Amino acid sequence: MSSEMDYHSSKFPECIAQGLQKLEEIIKLPSTSQLHKLQQQIIEERILNYQYQDPSSGVKSISPIEELVIVRCIAQYLANIFDPATRNSLFITLFPAVSNEPQTLPQLRTLMSLVSLAVATHNVAVLDATAVWMQQVSCFSVRCCKLSFNLNQDFFQSNVETPEHFMKALKSLPTATPLFCANLITSLAQVYAKVGTNEFCKEPEPHLVKIIIYWLKANPFIILTPLTTSLPGISLPMTAVLAISPLSKWCIEAPFFSQNKSLSENEVETKDLYSELHFLLLETLQNVSAIRSQMTQREVICAEHIKNIADVLVQRFNSCKKFSPATNARETSLNRLAQIVLVALHTNCLSGRLSEMWNSLKKLPGSPRLMKMLFNYNMC
Repeated sequence: MSSEMDYHSSKFPECIAQGLQKLEEIIKLPSTSQLHKLQQQIIEERILNYQYQDPSSGVKSISPIEELVIVRCIAQYLANIFDPATRNSLFITLFPAVSNEPQTLPQLRTLMSLVSLAVATHNVAVLDATAVWMQQVSCFSVRCCKLSFNLNQDFFQSNVETPEHFMKALKSLPTATPLFCANLITSLAQVYAKVGTNEFCKEPEPHLVKIIIYWLKANPFIILTPLTTSLPGISLPMTAVLAISPLSKWCIEAPFFSQNKSLSENEVETKDLYSELHFLLLETLQNVSAIRSQMTQREVICAEHIKNIADVLVQRFNSCKKFSPATNARETSLNRLAQIVLVALHTNCLSGRLSEMWNSLKKLPGSPRLMKMLFNYNMC
């Protein structure tokens, strides 16, 4: 390896590629505190080009033009690394999964720009590495949801006509980079569903629902991809979180999105979208048996997530008791929840504390036929 200070020989932007090359050399060496310090110095000063002043001043921001140059250089460099393990290690070193350092927020901003560029330019190498990063930080994490929300703002806004080449890039994701597509669906779904909190699901934009339906139709196994995909270069892979729970919450709470409003033709179409999405989720659960022997983890749906969805649904019902139009909404929600749980049980897709899930489900009214079937199933 060349001497420690060789990376200072070039100025911006040449220093970016040189810094990446140096960093690639370092991550292949046995880890030491000295190398870790040098690694951080290269990232901050030569690759991401953050300049530090006194501690109270924090990070000096780079200009938008400089940021564009940086993300283009990183994207090109990663695209030229043909070993997935090396590429993934370099990517996670550049954008660490956990960090309390002051550069965390600027790094996340750079990451957002990098991934948006990768989607728009079909840079599969960057998207594959991003998919591994998403799984390691958890698709439900704040950082991952911020990344996905930024992509949502860039590509999925229904009030902005998506350019044809962008739409082509989006539609190619399930085949071009299935793990990224699967993890993006999970994270985008969680942005609105808020599974694990006591909050109601926020209504997603119809354009987003449509593209997710397109992805699920293009590849009926897309949501299950993390269960059968290895992560090269990652010594301790994190448990994959799938999109089934947050997307189910979309469908289960969807009948309440347009409550107490007269529905336009577009809103009626949107209601049909959730019926279609719900059917595709049931189909996905039925597909699990076909990949069971290839799965790298047992968990498909966490029972805690179903418990949380049921608890929030009780709050939904209590908040709309005074409104008679809510009767149909309640029945549709209960039927969808019952179908998801019944199929998940039938396909052995639920894991975790099932007793706590059943306790929450029992708090729901059991009048619809499917809910009665569900409770009878539990008694068997």
